[in-house]
Amino acid sequence: MTFSAPSLRLLLVAAVGLTSVAGCRKAPIESYRIPHEEPKPAVASSAPGAPSADMMSQPVPAASGAPDIHWAVPAEWQTQPDQTGMRKGSFVVKDRGGHEATIAVTVFPGDVGGDLANINRWLGQIQLPPITEADLANVIKEVPLRAGVFKRVDLVGGEPPADPNHDHRVRILGAWLKQDTRTWFFKMTGDSTLVGNQTPAFDAFIASVHFTESAPASAPAAPATVATGPLTWTAPAGWQPKDLGPMRKASHTVAGDADFSVISFPGDAGGDLANVNRWRGQVTLAPWTEAEFADAREILAVGALNFTIVDFAGGGTRIIAAILPHDGESYFFKLMGPDAAVAGAKPEFIAFLKSVTTR
Repeated sequence: MTFSAPSLRLLLVAAVGLTSVAGCRKAPIESYRIPHEEPKPAVASSAPGAPSADMMSQPVPAASGAPDIHWAVPAEWQTQPDQTGMRKGSFVVKDRGGHEATIAVTVFPGDVGGDLANINRWLGQIQLPPITEADLANVIKEVPLRAGVFKRVDLVGGEPPADPNHDHRVRILGAWLKQDTRTWFFKMTGDSTLVGNQTPAFDAFIASVHFTESAPASAPAAPATVATGPLTWTAPAGWQPKDLGPMRKASHTVAGDADFSVISFPGDAGGDLANVNRWRGQVTLAPWTEAEFADAREILAVGALNFTIVDFAGGGTRIIAAILPHDGESYFFKLMGPDAAVAGAKPEFIAFLKSVTTR
């Protein structure tokens, strides 16, 4: 996209290749917690056995019940002190020529004004003019990853480089992840050539992000059998219940990394094929035709209930899902996460479906 100001240009990188993730070196896993109160500066640890220089020095404390965030830091990134008191992660990377890029991870309540406001704030930081709502589809790339659907942008500001071998303009590679009550921002800023070279590492970093729930110690154990509307079901013993949010009738963490949900909509919610193809898009797979869907689906009869089951994987993420029409509504049972974890949990997923009864 070219803006009216001739000296300013916006570079859009439209594809995020998860194949780049596989080429990165194995990195240490790190864990942090989301505080509900105002963020405070991290404190460096000097105790014996403290994390090494390429890891965050101290976990960020969270209120009881807040989810923990985990990520793997690329080996060439170095942790740096957070001078702002707001960052959950702060890193720097340099090349042999001394060019530098910084990486910041922050979290804020709500959506912080929405996608347009956040992109225009970043554009202003690199002296580019704001865009309009109509431009968003050309600027944002949605990327389904382990933690959810990230929105990702690649922005370059300033005059075209005079040096054909090195682009010294300022570049922002950014991604954000919206959750029910907060938004996470992942932002790399620095020398354009260096940021471009670090794109595979950045993509690997956000692909590694995942969350686990930290339940309050005093919270009562969730009942094994749950009734919702006209249906009841029993979750497998190893499934960890988590926040239902505004739409879910059931919500669990499965096998440590995978997410299970049950939601319902009136009527057929657009039809089985449309919903299955929406899920396939979440793992970067092409849509099925009616014939392909008919060949791939399985039918599971549980008493008078008939579940339509699909199972597919793309980009290292697997979805096993079932659709149940009942009492004028469509119920969607969906298990999504790392391929191996979801595949291993399929017998438990089927057991969950077989536990569903009518009241």
